[in-house]
Amino acid sequence: SNSVISANAGSGLWFIEFAQGKINNCTISQNGWKDVGVWLQDSARVSVSNSKISENGGGIYLNDSAQATITDSEVLGSFRYGILAQSSSQVEIASCSIAENGDDVILLLDSAQGTITRSVISHHQGGIHLRDSSQANISDCTIYCKGESFGAGILLEESAHADIVACAISNNLLGVQLLGTTQAQIAGCTIFRNTGGVFLMESSQVSISDCSIFENEVGIGFVRAAQGIVIGNSITDNERYGVVIAQQPCDDTDEVFSGHVLGGSNSIPGPSEHNGNMEAGVCPKWLDYLTEPSILAVAAQQLEEDPSLCLEICYDHPRELNREEDYSVVEAIYRFLLGQGLCGRVVTKHRQDVDADKPQIFIVPREHPIAADSVPNEVIKLVEKF
Repeated sequence: SNSVISANAGSGLWFIEFAQGKINNCTISQNGWKDVGVWLQDSARVSVSNSKISENGGGIYLNDSAQATITDSEVLGSFRYGILAQSSSQVEIASCSIAENGDDVILLLDSAQGTITRSVISHHQGGIHLRDSSQANISDCTIYCKGESFGAGILLEESAHADIVACAISNNLLGVQLLGTTQAQIAGCTIFRNTGGVFLMESSQVSISDCSIFENEVGIGFVRAAQGIVIGNSITDNERYGVVIAQQPCDDTDEVFSGHVLGGSNSIPGPSEHNGNMEAGVCPKWLDYLTEPSILAVAAQQLEEDPSLCLEICYDHPRELNREEDYSVVEAIYRFLLGQGLCGRVVTKHRQDVDADKPQIFIVPREHPIAADSVPNEVIKLVEKF
C-alpha cells in the first residue's frame, strides 16, 4: 500500500505459484518497456485498488489461471496492452480508466473470462478485444477512440462471447465488430458517431435490443453468413443506412448474403422522415419488417410478466431439423430467449396441429411436457408460420 514502484528493468510486481496480494493506493510506472506493471501467473490472485499503473511495457497481465480484481484505478500509457488475460485467467474490472495504450486496451485470449463495469475505455488502436473462446460481461462502460476513428470499440474474433449492456460506444471505426462464430447480446446501449455501429461478419451471431444507434455511417451491417435478432431499437440519423445487408444493390460488392435477420418493433426512419437515415432506413427494402410489431418481443414480454410460461419452438418431425435455414432461425430465437434469461425450448416430436412445412412458436406453461403429441388448450398460438 501507498508505494511507488518505478524504473525497474523488469516488471514492477510479479506474482507466481498461487501467490496472493493486495495493491492499494500505489503508483507503478515506467518499468521495462518489454515488461509489465503487474504480472500474475500460476493461479496467483491479486486485488488492485485506487492505484495508477502507467507508462510500462504493458499494464496488468494475467496468465495460467491467475485472477485479478481491479477497482477505482487507472491503467494508462502502456507500450502494448493495458490489461491482458489469457489461459483460463479471470479478471474483474470496475470503475477504472484504461486509456492511451499502444495496442488493445483490454485483450482476452484463450478461455479467459472478464467482467468489466462502470469503466472508461479510450484507445488509439482498439478498445476491448476478445479472441479464441474468451468471454466477457461488459456493462455501464464508456468506450471511445481518442482522436481519429480507428479500430473497434469492442471486437470479437473466433468463438468469443460477450454480453454488452448499457454501454456508450462512440467515435470508433466500428462500434462493435463480430467475426468468426462469435456471439454477442447487446442491450440498452448507445452506439453513435462510429463509421459502423454494429457490424457482423462471417458466421457471427447477435441479438440487439433496446439500443439507440445514431449518427454512424451505417447503424447495423450484416455480411456473409451473419445472423441477428434486432428488436425494439431506435436506429436514426445514420449517414447511409439504418440496417443494411452487404450485397447488391445496397453495397458495391460481389458478396452474397446467406445469413438471416429477425426482429421487429424498431424505429428505423427513412430519409423523408424525422431523424431519418439519409440513404434509406433499411436495405434491401424487404427488411422493412424490422419496423413492424415484433411477435417475438410480445412473447418475451409475456414471459417476463409470467415466469410460469415458456416459449416453445415446434417442428412437425425431427427430419425437419435437417433444414439448415430453418434450424438456424430456431437457434437464433432460442439463444435470444436464453440471453434474456427467459424460458425457451425446442420440441421435435410430431404434433397433429403443427404445419409440416415450417417451425412454429407457442407459449405454454413452463411445466408443459415436451413430449406431448398435441398442444393443450392453455397454449397461446403466436405465429402461424415464420
